[in-house]
Amino acid sequence: MRSKTLQRSKRPLKNLYLDRSETPIGPFLIAVSEFGVVAIIQERKRSEHLERLRRDFDLQRSLPPPGPASQHMRAILRALSRYSAGKRETFESVTLDLRGTPFQLQAWRALRKVDYGETISYGSLAQRLGTKGARAIGNACGRNPVPIVVPCHRVIASDGRIGGFGLGLDHKRSLLKLEGVQLLERVDELLTSDSHYEKSIRFSYSLGSTSRSEHS
Repeated sequence: MRSKTLQRSKRPLKNLYLDRSETPIGPFLIAVSEFGVVAIIQERKRSEHLERLRRDFDLQRSLPPPGPASQHMRAILRALSRYSAGKRETFESVTLDLRGTPFQLQAWRALRKVDYGETISYGSLAQRLGTKGARAIGNACGRNPVPIVVPCHRVIASDGRIGGFGLGLDHKRSLLKLEGVQLLERVDELLTSDSHYEKSIRFSYSLGSTSRSEHS
């Protein structure tokens, strides 16, 4: 199994550098530190996320990233460009500088092992991590600061529903289709709720295998 670059950060206040990138689901703000990519932020949620990042970083919007931060920015922008063009991008070249609970970091690390075009259920991922709660996996996905790179869009419900996605289910559906996952949606089974899991659509897909066993 290929190695993944994921760092747990408890460093003091550092500079954070911002740039913008187009993705298959719209424009995103990219935030990097000298240690890696910190966040990929949906444009419509930028105020909320930037306010949270100010707790840990000094935002440097107008300055070009120096040294290592520049390398991290180039790596993520290049990888997102390839992914947006429909290339089988693994994001192996992208180093992450993430902040989260020990369980969240463990879940995000496991998610990076779910390959392009593959899916896994919340329950199966919970079993791999030794936790009984699929809900805990859903919560970790909802807190994922780097969507697409940590591919929480590849996690689905064990009963065949598409599950939730913090960026919206239309975006989740678009990312899965970009990766070749064929969704056969049954509109008559549309479910709604008031949470960020706004919709769930039962679907089946035809990739032969829906998940992949990985080895540490």
